Amino acid sequence: MPYIAIGSRQHELRAGENTLGSDGSDIVIPAMPRGTQAIVVLGPRGATLRRTGTVRVSLDGQEVSAAPLAVPHGAKIAIGSAKMVYGDERLAGGTDFVTSISDDSASVDSSTPATPGARTGGRIVGLVDQHTYTIPDDGLSIGRDPGCDVVLGIPGVSRRHADIVPGSLGYLIKDSSMNGIYVNGARVSQARWLGVGDVIRIGTEEFRFEADVDRSTPGAAQLGATGFVASLPPRPAAPSPHTPLPSLRMEDGALAMLELMNGGALRGRRVAITKSLVRVGRGPHNDVVVPDESVSGLHATLERRADEWFILDASSRNGTFVRAERIEKETKLQGPTVLQFGNVQVMFIPRRNP
Repeated sequence: MPYIAIGSRQHELRAGENTLGSDGSDIVIPAMPRGTQAIVVLGPRGATLRRTGTVRVSLDGQEVSAAPLAVPHGAKIAIGSAKMVYGDERLAGGTDFVTSISDDSASVDSSTPATPGARTGGRIVGLVDQHTYTIPDDGLSIGRDPGCDVVLGIPGVSRRHADIVPGSLGYLIKDSSMNGIYVNGARVSQARWLGVGDVIRIGTEEFRFEADVDRSTPGAAQLGATGFVASLPPRPAAPSPHTPLPSLRMEDGALAMLELMNGGALRGRRVAITKSLVRVGRGPHNDVVVPDESVSGLHATLERRADEWFILDASSRNGTFVRAERIEKETKLQGPTVLQFGNVQVMFIPRRNP
């Protein structure tokens, strides 16, 4: 049964219109100006919300007008200063909670992440919609229950499926589900520490974990160093598709390489790519950090699927170019390829299959 939860109280919704406002409304909201302020309509295709009064109404942070908006399971609704959650018992499921896991539990995977994160700046980013969820100091809950911070009303997800919490070694993900969670394709045995760039799969949804890089341990690879920005030309011409290719010598364990092409004294500097999913950008949370002002915080993503590589621009300000052509959608990379992130030109060199 669909409902609106205000605090600890749930108000069941009936088919058709359900009014929210002061006395006389179907759902009475304390300290609300006189009259109905919003209406939730429950129909065969789900619920919609529209504003009918003078008080500001928002749905997951988006302002609601007189035009109805679809209300998903777990949506956060605000009417004035009153906050509430829309839920549907049919989507919330009935899975039980399991015993919580502490940071020092023997069941925590003790392996060190490839790129450890600090205890600050934690967030997960949806790989499909790119929506970012910040991890608060008291942790981030994920599940079907509308009270979770990240609500996933999809098959295979438990009421409270997982939690991500800051701990002694960065951020810990804890499994409290029936069907499990996966990090970088491997099922988690109750809990494990997350590394920057790890991909988390819950049900059919995937998220990338990001955090401030722990500088006390080896962190993100950097193309640049002190003086790198100053050594770049202010705005190079688009790279020529006929630029001579560099040597194809590949470092041990690397899936691909990036070689800097316009860094002055740093020209020719290389970074080994050892992951199948790599983010490139100016921000320190990226796998490959390019500290140039023309490069966006998150600029582009490189992804290896089977034996093929693809690049996707992350809505960067100055664009991503493949062989001198600015890309607007995912693009397949065919062998060694000239790429440009903002002002920065690099040669992408994939490992050749044996």
